[in-house]
Amino acid sequence: YFGVVADAACGHSYGELIALCNAGRITPEALHHLSNVRGRLMAGGNGDRGAMLAVQADEEAVLGFLRDQKSDLVVANRNSPKQTVLAGSVEQINRAAGELSRRSIRSRVLQVSAAFHSALVADARAPFAAALGAIAFGKGRMPVYANSTGGEYPKADSEARDLLANQIVRPVNFMQQIQAMHADGVRTLVEIGPGQVLSELGQSILPGGGVETVALGAS
Repeated sequence: YFGVVADAACGHSYGELIALCNAGRITPEALHHLSNVRGRLMAGGNGDRGAMLAVQADEEAVLGFLRDQKSDLVVANRNSPKQTVLAGSVEQINRAAGELSRRSIRSRVLQVSAAFHSALVADARAPFAAALGAIAFGKGRMPVYANSTGGEYPKADSEARDLLANQIVRPVNFMQQIQAMHADGVRTLVEIGPGQVLSELGQSILPGGGVETVALGAS
């Protein structure tokens, strides 16, 4: 649109499906089908499906905090040098939020239905993989950088399906994605969608003019 043609794509969590579609790796029909399946799987399940907590601190500091607290929470998103997202049971997330507040470390419980990218949603992996079995992956128009590896999606159908199926339960390495894209020559990030959260993360990952960001939904 507007004469702008992308050279590469990436998404954050669910956004990886959008990136794969825009890059021509999957069709719009496949995107709609997989979106429906993924949404139902993420909203389903019984018992404590968990919660997520965005912490305004780097991963090393967050891991030190978890060791101090003897907590079972895990890192679900490595979003930027200044933001790490935790996932785990609702009880432990609330306890961690309270303790972080007492230590004057900013955190925010995310409005999500489960502890995405953790073992608490592992039951969704198999049915999502089954849905992917009927999806063909095309060659695509550009490389797509993956959440769980930070690198490019494999070209082989079977490897791409496996990577996407496992993405549900593996951490999002958004920081590694942006660094890898920058190393491969990307200098402008265009955020498609509401808000400008990913643009702000990009600036935090590559400060000092390392990248230009444009958020189409910033208004």
